Amino acid sequence: RALQGEAVKRLFGEGKILVSDAASQMVAAGVLPKGRKPSTFLEVGAGRATKTILLQSNAKRLYGSQLDLYTLDNHEFKTNLLVERAQRYGAAVARACTGDATDLDAVFPDRSFDEVFIDAPCSGLGTLRRHPEIRWRITEKDIDALAETGFAMLVSAAGHVAQGGSLAYATCTVLRQENAETVKRFLESEAGAAFELDEICGNRVFSTRLGSRSSDAHFAVRMVRTR
Repeated sequence: RALQGEAVKRLFGEGKILVSDAASQMVAAGVLPKGRKPSTFLEVGAGRATKTILLQSNAKRLYGSQLDLYTLDNHEFKTNLLVERAQRYGAAVARACTGDATDLDAVFPDRSFDEVFIDAPCSGLGTLRRHPEIRWRITEKDIDALAETGFAMLVSAAGHVAQGGSLAYATCTVLRQENAETVKRFLESEAGAAFELDEICGNRVFSTRLGSRSSDAHFAVRMVRTR
């Protein structure tokens, strides 16, 4: 009810406040490396710019300046909305692209980034508190397809991470098939052989669970390209 007040609506319109789940905020903070600012950063699955805004806000606090940030989403209407919201909130975007994240070669030919962050499409089961209808909508076939897409996105992104750079992967689901199993499959693949798990939010894996008065359930890892 408080968010419907005219004064609060005005703050939203001026880009002065933003609503985001606590776990989502943790992911946006955790994917940024401590101690060194990425020279270039690609956000895959950028959607409507919520994490874009959080990333640049965190970068400003952590490094003293915003990232040289590129974004990618597969829906043009979301890209257009991202540009509008990012401008409203003062989040710099070097280039906002629309394209297929499972074929980054077509979107960014011969281009590598110091960090690639994949906010992967998923079943969304980590948001059941707010979207209880998901349990009746999602099927096993959907989950299989989403896990396959997440793996394909990781494989595609691997070739666009500079040596010594990092590859981050996040979802808002609780299913191992979409989370740990997808990451394990990638690390055991030819494309993932050059990567090792790195710290995120003080742990090897960031994972929250649904509970009474909890945040949403999110999963995230950071991997460093070692060769």
